Amino acid sequence: MIPVVVRIGDNTGWAVPAAARAFSPAAVFLVAQRAAQRWIEQGQRGGAISFTSSIAGSVGAPTLAPYVASKGGINQLVRTLAVEWAEHWIRVNAVAAGYVQNILAGVTVHADPASEERIRRFTPLGPQATFDEIAARFVFLASKEASYVTGAVLAVDGGYTAI
Repeated sequence: MIPVVVRIGDNTGWAVPAAARAFSPAAVFLVAQRAAQRWIEQGQRGGAISFTSSIAGSVGAPTLAPYVASKGGINQLVRTLAVEWAEHWIRVNAVAAGYVQNILAGVTVHADPASEERIRRFTPLGPQATFDEIAARFVFLASKEASYVTGAVLAVDGGYTAI
């Protein structure tokens, strides 16, 4: 089995600024579809596709409507493709990250003290994950240990979406 981690940053999709289009479910779908087609054409039984999502796909985030909508779309895409490609044993999952150290550098929407306090208050395990904590979930989803996991959107958010 060849794991594919899909991380897209192209200019297709939504009729919104380029920064928002980078999260287009359509772009993610096209890459995943090509990987699945190739595996099926080669007669390979099985594969693992892991999308990058966000807790924003499950909860509202003021001023981030295009991003929130795209991540919600990716979450639904995960579930749909998992069902459609199950007969080929192609597993489709996503990691829905919460707030991550260094990843949000330069993002000003959460720079105000009130936003920071809200993040702390709603994240039981602490305000931010490390990059390694997020990356490890992708490794898990691509591994044999996750061979019976498909259609999952794995929240790695310190409990943010549990509240």
